[in-house]
Amino acid sequence: MQVGDYTKFIMQNGGYVSTTDRSNDGWEDEEEITGATKRAIYWPLLHRVLNEILNPIVQMGLSYEEIVALKAFVCYRGTMGDIHRNGHGFIKDRLNQLNCALAQYYHEHNLPGDRTGQVILLSSSVLEVSHDFVLGHHQVDFFKLWGLDSLLVQMLHHYGKH
Repeated sequence: MQVGDYTKFIMQNGGYVSTTDRSNDGWEDEEEITGATKRAIYWPLLHRVLNEILNPIVQMGLSYEEIVALKAFVCYRGTMGDIHRNGHGFIKDRLNQLNCALAQYYHEHNLPGDRTGQVILLSSSVLEVSHDFVLGHHQVDFFKLWGLDSLLVQMLHHYGKH
């Protein structure tokens, strides 16, 4: 959602999909996957991104600094499971520094300090939805494999009859 156009979800690569039922933009069939299958997998995830991440960001009126902090929380918290436990102390120190910096920002701008908790909770939503999004990609890859299997079966049937 860029520049307040809530009818399109614009991705990092510049592509977009419609966020309304009335438009099929971005949901067209592709070589490896039908539009219906894409919608079945990604539509629920898209709505989770809108409802659990983007709408709260808009409702809270997060500033640029808070969005940077949100991204940092997501990055640091998202790496905890991927690094050796010896590195956990480093990540926890950075998270504590981030908490302190955000608290100072709120103090300097006369904003309620409980926004820190809201940003941290929002980072949990980002991590959960992104995890489910990765699972959705694996489902798409699974369908692509089945498409390949279908082509191989057709080839075997065709050449097996001769």
